Amino acid sequence: MFRGRPSGGAERVADQSEKSNDEKTFEKDGGFDDTFSSKKVEVENVSPEKQEIKNEDEDRASFLAYLATKTEKTDQGIERKSEVVKDTQDKLNQVRIELGLPVSDELPPSVKTEMDSIEKLKQVKESLDAKVLEFKESRKNEENKIIENKLKDATEDISLNSKTMLDALYERQQQGLTQIQDSDRFHMMVSGIKKLQNFDSAFGPESVSSLTNQINRLAVMFEEIQILRGSSFKESSENLEKLAYGVRRFSNSLQEDASKLSIEIEDPEMEDKIKELRYAMNSLAERSQILLQLVNRMRENL
Repeated sequence: MFRGRPSGGAERVADQSEKSNDEKTFEKDGGFDDTFSSKKVEVENVSPEKQEIKNEDEDRASFLAYLATKTEKTDQGIERKSEVVKDTQDKLNQVRIELGLPVSDELPPSVKTEMDSIEKLKQVKESLDAKVLEFKESRKNEENKIIENKLKDATEDISLNSKTMLDALYERQQQGLTQIQDSDRFHMMVSGIKKLQNFDSAFGPESVSSLTNQINRLAVMFEEIQILRGSSFKESSENLEKLAYGVRRFSNSLQEDASKLSIEIEDPEMEDKIKELRYAMNSLAERSQILLQLVNRMRENL
């Protein structure tokens, strides 16, 4: 839930009893932070310890290579011993035929020893396969946790950087300025941005798709912004400046957070979902420019 000081626009409403339930709920939740500054927004960008990550990746690669080598040698041992068993049985049966005796599947002691050795090698092979599977599953879980944390950071950042824009839009309604969206659409936008932080309990490709769909719905809301028919032109240069600043801040955060999600992912399905999400985030950043362009046109008419 967004938190901040109550909007300054809310204080200018004379009759609280005439407010809609949506407006009362919005103010009860605390509105949005109306702190406005022309200072450039600084985005914290903590560089990872690349050498440590490189070492971890090299360790994983070495371990997988070790398991692959062990597995290959075990397979070769099974194949070699199986050939010895078959060759020995064939030779024994050939001797039996030459002696006029029927062929037999009975194994001599030497062959039984080889068969026991094959069974042991097969058990080793099963153990190695299990270790490889366990390692890959563990790696996938680690990777998903990294992605989940990055997505949480991104959605929190986007929500934080939307506050100035949403607060300016709310003030416009309270001050009776030129209508560019109705109250229902505004509250849908507020709700949509809040939902960005709500992941499914079981993180995975489905929850990433859900986040992508929510961002795409927000993009449509920006496409619908325009001066509403029948609305009289009434503007505040202060509000337009604040709104323009808020939109730029929101758009920049989307682009920056999308770039932070450009990471190597081993799971092909998750990789595709993250690519779709990054595309949606950049698309939303572009759609938000519709509002900025509209604000600039209204500023020209002042």
